[in-house]
Amino acid sequence: THTIDVSILLYLLLGGTALVGASNGLNQVYEVETDSLMERTKNRPLPTKRITITSAFTFSLVLAVLGVFLLAMINFRCAFFGALSALIYVLGYTPMKTVTPLSGFIGAFPGAMPFMLGWVTVTNEFSLETGILFAIQFLWQFPHFWSIAWIRYKDYQKANIQLLPSGYR
Repeated sequence: THTIDVSILLYLLLGGTALVGASNGLNQVYEVETDSLMERTKNRPLPTKRITITSAFTFSLVLAVLGVFLLAMINFRCAFFGALSALIYVLGYTPMKTVTPLSGFIGAFPGAMPFMLGWVTVTNEFSLETGILFAIQFLWQFPHFWSIAWIRYKDYQKANIQLLPSGYR
């Protein structure tokens, strides 16, 4: 039988949460102007100036370092793929949303990483199961992006965010 190492579970939960928070924070720093245009996001702390951009940026970077550090306490692969996921989200997906509907394809990679990270945490290796978990979550990202973009079409159009495969130009 397998036992659960509570310390590893805590490192994964806290490290993963810190990296997701960092990614979301950096996304909102980058998109403060587009967030102010959309009904869904206009009341976030940055567009309403309840938090300064400098504070949000600094806090997000601290969370990113903390998240990678905590995942490194598990193993190198967790830290590497956690950091890679955050970088793809912040430097790939976020800026591409106003450029091309292919941003959804780029965003599907970090969206699929958490399941893979969980498996790598437990096994410290890649296997068929790792790939299957990643593939399921990767493929799920498309209906997820597209359904939100379809429901919020006019809102996204105001901010020039292009997630639908047909675009809207």
